[in-house]
Amino acid sequence: MSIDDTLLTHHGKHFDEIAYLYDSAQACYVWAHNLVTLHYSDDETDYPVSFELWRPAQLDKIEAGLLAAGVKVKASKQSLKERDPAKWRQYLLNL
Repeated sequence: MSIDDTLLTHHGKHFDEIAYLYDSAQACYVWAHNLVTLHYSDDETDYPVSFELWRPAQLDKIEAGLLAAGVKVKASKQSLKERDPAKWRQYLLNL
């Protein structure tokens, strides 16, 4: 069994579940869906077992989970939520 992901690039950003993702083949960021597949293969056969579109982390759920687990969020970082959402996201993901 193997897991693989494939970027399905688009020339716009008005699609459901689209994200701005790094494309290592082009060495740049692109608007794309990221299709994640679970694949089975052996000497006689080869077929996909499952697939799903990757979705970015939901920060409100991550924050709630961290707080429920007793992880302290610095009060000085709270302003990032409104002032600089990208830094707020990075802060939460690194806790």
